[in-house]
Amino acid sequence: MAHSALFGLHFLLIPLFLLATIAPSIHQSIPLGTTISAVDENSSWVSPSGEFAFGFRHLPNNDSLLLLAIWFQKIPERTVVWSANRDRPVQRESRVELVNNGYLVLYDHEGREIWKKPNAINARATSASMLNTGNLVLWSTDSSTIWESFNEPTDTILPSQTLTKPSKLSSRRSEKDYSKGQFELRLQEDGDLMLYTVPLEGEFTYSNYWSTNTAGSGSQVIFKESGYIYLAQINGTSVSLTPGNIVSTQEFYHRATLDFDGVIRQYVYPRTLDSTVGWAQSWSNVWYQPPNVCLAVFFDIGSGACGFNSYCALDENQRTTCHCPPGYSYLDPNNTFGGCKQDFVPQSCESGGSIEASQFELKEMRNVDWPLNDYERYFPINENLCRQECLMDCFCAVAVFKDDTCWKKMVPLGNGKMDYGVSRKTLVKTPRGNLTLQTAPPPTSSCREKKDRTALILIGSVLFGGSGLLNLLLLLAISMVLLYSHHQRKVRFQHAKDDLKRVERMVMVAIWCIQENPTMRPSMMKVTEMLEGVVEGGWTLLVGDDKEALQDRKVLERMVMVVIWCVQEDPSLRPSMKRVVRMMAGVVEVSAPMDPCF
Repeated sequence: MAHSALFGLHFLLIPLFLLATIAPSIHQSIPLGTTISAVDENSSWVSPSGEFAFGFRHLPNNDSLLLLAIWFQKIPERTVVWSANRDRPVQRESRVELVNNGYLVLYDHEGREIWKKPNAINARATSASMLNTGNLVLWSTDSSTIWESFNEPTDTILPSQTLTKPSKLSSRRSEKDYSKGQFELRLQEDGDLMLYTVPLEGEFTYSNYWSTNTAGSGSQVIFKESGYIYLAQINGTSVSLTPGNIVSTQEFYHRATLDFDGVIRQYVYPRTLDSTVGWAQSWSNVWYQPPNVCLAVFFDIGSGACGFNSYCALDENQRTTCHCPPGYSYLDPNNTFGGCKQDFVPQSCESGGSIEASQFELKEMRNVDWPLNDYERYFPINENLCRQECLMDCFCAVAVFKDDTCWKKMVPLGNGKMDYGVSRKTLVKTPRGNLTLQTAPPPTSSCREKKDRTALILIGSVLFGGSGLLNLLLLLAISMVLLYSHHQRKVRFQHAKDDLKRVERMVMVAIWCIQENPTMRPSMMKVTEMLEGVVEGGWTLLVGDDKEALQDRKVLERMVMVVIWCVQEDPSLRPSMKRVVRMMAGVVEVSAPMDPCF
């Protein structure tokens, strides 16, 4: 009887074993003509297991823009593992469609084609599937794969996924910005697996900061279904990337992601509460490389692991953090990795800087350095003389002293890092007194008058004609004073409310001057009267009670802020053209800029 019962048990287990074996290959066919609308938040293609979904996800930093993405469906975080349009997010009225001609196409809210697969001219899909592995696949007539998301990863790989030569992962820009960032993991043609820093624009590549040293032998990176990741070599051996024992993929979700701080990490997440006692219901890091990215990233060009004028450090959980030195603050408070700016007017170089030297002091820091920003070195020298040399030098932003050696550094500061293994004294130049008095002073009357004259000249230019684009640019130039007045009104000026109305009036005058109907454009005399406040001309007069038009006022303010960032006197503070486009579109938040006083 026992033997018979055991045989029966084996008989029952065989189908279960076979089912588990073939489960990853089970898929639901999505026919041609199927559409996912960004308007319907519940519209998505879900894998048979319900663990992965393909559709639209809102950007964390801008709820009006969406990614076409794949994510973990059964966890609260809905972690994104792949996206099609990371650099071109779309608006709510967009859609993705498996069109009848065999292409998977993403259309924006105006019907423009943003993304399309497959790329091959002769390849046409007959159906699609969202697999249990997290792989989105397009099938041909004979059920062969003609395109899959696993072959075009963004920043993440999953169990059963393989990277072949050449392949790469690209980090996101920041924790909440999914656009392409400054770090890449590359499996090169020579077989070496490397981590690189790259500029946000162009194709230039800085040096690598981590490598498996497998040039000439590496073949492919394999993320096994068991959860182990290794680099297969052409001689049949392998280099394990996952050290020691790893938790089961039956009880945990797994992923490996090149994070925005330049570290490649493997994460696990409990599938259920019952089977994973002692584990938090969140992503836990089980291995990462490099051990300390702050020290690993060290090049003579670029900002380093953190942005310019900041320094990199590891917190108590060995996570990368970026900090500003004394007297500096983040360019974007929502992105601490984006760099820092001076919160004070720099030392004047009149008379070599000696006149203002007494107005500045040196704030001491320990174990912090920007090692590649030296422009002058003194040896032998004592600390007091080192301090004096920096204070008297208008170019000196930081001095570092160690072992009778003094290094002077200027902004922008790059490759900043905190290293407790290096004993040195870092001296940061800041104005004397209370930090609240170190912020940039209000514009002088002559500066304000200069801006007013500029606005008048630009309005006159509009009256004499020009292209629509030129008129828009002129309008933006006139509007650049608006943000400064608005910002200062919040900070310190009692009379700034009147200034804001005056500047707003100038903007309204400019809008009247570029009306499409020439009969609606004011004469030069009326322009003068409008600027002096004799004749009213505001938003309400222009657009009535049109709520959408009134909302455009916020858009104008954002454009004004972008323009002011573009004309900052310090080139390191000016955004790249790609970032300007993203700021204009509202993809990234636009922080309040400093007054350029032009």
